[in-house]
Parts: sequence; C-alpha cells; structure tokens
Amino acid sequence: MDELTSSTAQSRTVGAGHAVDWWKQAWALFMRAPGMWVVYAIIFIIAALLIGSIPLLGQVALPLLIPVVFGGWLLAARKLESGEKPAVGDLFSGFDQHLTPLLVVGAINMGASIVVAIVAAVVGTGAMFGGMASGMAESGAGMMAAAGVGMIAMLLMFVMFVLIGMAMWFAPALVVFQQRPPVEAVKASFAAAMKNIPALALFSVINLLAAALAMLTFGLGWLVLLPILALTMWVSYQDIFAAP
Repeated sequence: MDELTSSTAQSRTVGAGHAVDWWKQAWALFMRAPGMWVVYAIIFIIAALLIGSIPLLGQVALPLLIPVVFGGWLLAARKLESGEKPAVGDLFSGFDQHLTPLLVVGAINMGASIVVAIVAAVVGTGAMFGGMASGMAESGAGMMAAAGVGMIAMLLMFVMFVLIGMAMWFAPALVVFQQRPPVEAVKASFAAAMKNIPALALFSVINLLAAALAMLTFGLGWLVLLPILALTMWVSYQDIFAAP
C-alpha cells in the first residue's frame, strides 16, 4: 500500500470497529516475522533501560529518541508488508532518515508532558495547602474539599495526557511517510485523532487489556506487545490516512 504514504494523503473518519481490525492486521504482520520483532523489542528494552539509568541525561534523551525508534519500526513494517524481510539494522533506520524532525517530535512530546506535570503539581500543591488550612479551621470538611480538588487535578492530568497521545500517535508516520514538518505532523495527528475518537477509544481499551495480560507474564508479554503496538501504529496510519 505504498500509495497510502503519498504526501497528499489526508485523514479520514473510520468506524470504531476498525480498532479491532488494526489489532488483527498488526498480529498478522507480527506472525510474518515474529523472531525479528521480538529481537527488536529486546534491543529496545535493553537500550531504554541503559539510557534511562543515566542520571539527568537519560531522562532527557529517552523521550527524545522514542519517536526516532518508532520511525525505524514503521519503516520496517512497510518493508515487511511490501514482501521483504526486515533486518536488525532496520530498527535504526529512523536515525539514518528523518532524524532531526523525529527528534523535534520527541521534544514536543517531552515539553507537553512537562507542562502537564507542572500544572498537576501546582494544582495538587494548592489543594494540599488549602486543605490543611481549611482542615485546621473546619476539621474534616476542608480536608474532603482538598481531596476533591486533588481528584480533579488527577482527572485533568489524565485528560491532558490523552490529548498529548492523540497529537503524537500518527506524528512519526506523518514525518516518515509524508515528510511533514514536526509541528504540522503533530497538528495533523491530533486532527485525525479527533475525527476518530470512537476507534481510538476502543483501541485504547484493547491496549489496556493487552498490557494487563503482558504484565501477568512477568513482563515477558511486552516482547510481543511492543512490536504489535508499533505495527498497529502503521496499520492505523494507513487506514486513517488512506488516499481517497
């Protein structure tokens, strides 16, 4: 489906049931080269642990590099679907191609996440001190009010992270396959997600269930789930950004 990677492709609206199709298609692609996809997952996990263990630098580098890695996974998925076998080196193809724009996508994601964390911290701290002051004056009533504000802060943080996820989901594919500038790719991803909330909501529910199952296997299930998530990114991109 190389025509779907045309730079003129625009997003379209699909039904909620397409989310199930994304998982089915991703699983079918995974089973065409399961060993290689598991190797990708092992390399990714080891690299993430090593980078993340570096004080300060690791916390900055990891979110910047994740879109670059996913760019390589997306290119490997397209290669597999075209009938070729992906190689280990394909995992790093995002570093050879589109490195700078993918790093910018990672920077946007990191910046937005920092803003969310700051907002949540400010609201939560305000609720805590307000509750302490009210609690001293009005006993338990003030503390309950503070707890309510804290719950609102958590809900706000959750909603904001969902919005960030919507803006990021298609962005690497739009950079890699449509050569869109990073900011434009993020905007286009968010717009496409807004048009397909039912499908993405169902996809997220399935993802949560799959993640829970992966954890029940002492985390080993992530060796399968991680590449399948990358493959669902590829197939959902093709579906929603299909040429009319």
